[in-house]
Amino acid sequence: MVDWLSPATLLSQAAALDKLMLVFVGIFIYEFTCSLSFDWMLVMKSDSRRSALAKSVKWLYMVCRYSGLTTCVSLAVFVSHGQLRCSILVKAINTAGLLAVTCGTVLLFVRVGVVWEWDKRITVSFIVAYMVILAVGFRAVILIRAEHSANPFGPVCATFGVKTDLLNVFATLLVDVALLVLLFTGLWRWSRGGTFNLWHLLCNQGLIYLTLAIIIEVPMTVFLFLNYNEVVSLFFFSPLTMILPIAAMRFYRSLTSFRGGHSQYSYEATSRISRLQGNARLAGGAADFMENEMAVMDIQSRPQFSG
Repeated sequence: MVDWLSPATLLSQAAALDKLMLVFVGIFIYEFTCSLSFDWMLVMKSDSRRSALAKSVKWLYMVCRYSGLTTCVSLAVFVSHGQLRCSILVKAINTAGLLAVTCGTVLLFVRVGVVWEWDKRITVSFIVAYMVILAVGFRAVILIRAEHSANPFGPVCATFGVKTDLLNVFATLLVDVALLVLLFTGLWRWSRGGTFNLWHLLCNQGLIYLTLAIIIEVPMTVFLFLNYNEVVSLFFFSPLTMILPIAAMRFYRSLTSFRGGHSQYSYEATSRISRLQGNARLAGGAADFMENEMAVMDIQSRPQFSG
């Protein structure tokens, strides 16, 4: 039997956790730098022809992106060995991580809202669930603390109270799965949906996100529930706060640049004439119609639902 609380076990797990965190920090930084051109295009292009919702989603994407970057920088400092302001640092990590994950969840909800034509029941239910996630998330931010601890390699920050994040992670898992079920149900109800490239894109992205959510959030929930020790409970923190936001942001970029069955960076909203032409093609069963940027935030055509 492993003694989860022995100093030797804690030391070896802490060393492994530091390496794991740095790996995911590297992955996020690489992803971040590779898509800086998209950020530049997104910020510089005019918003004058876009809906208020589309503008809001754009800035939601930016908040998700730079919250993730803040998490990465804070984690890189956190795993360093030196004189650190542990209490401030752990608050910054948890706050930025919470924002990154919750913004990713909202980006997921937007496509669900569009597919369901902003059904009031779904929208209100999500808002209530989202408020619960934020409440338990900020509760965890307040209760999780860190203190200086001795280490053979130098001073480090030891984290305490990690189990208080259980409610937040579990609630996020439930909401993510519920949103994905609604997405798949809405796509299934979309009459002739399988004939459109957009339908396949949304379905494939939903499957990918569902797989990631199960792989990351389920084990993290289990380990937080078992509460072997503070270190092992943190092993899934980096994937949760980096990989899921990366997926949500990639999906946003893919939809933003989707046109004619393939992706290219293009930000301007289509004109009203283009929309009407697109709607006519949609009614005729054309496979390649998609208004710019998940037209989505601005969809004019109404999907036909089967009985």
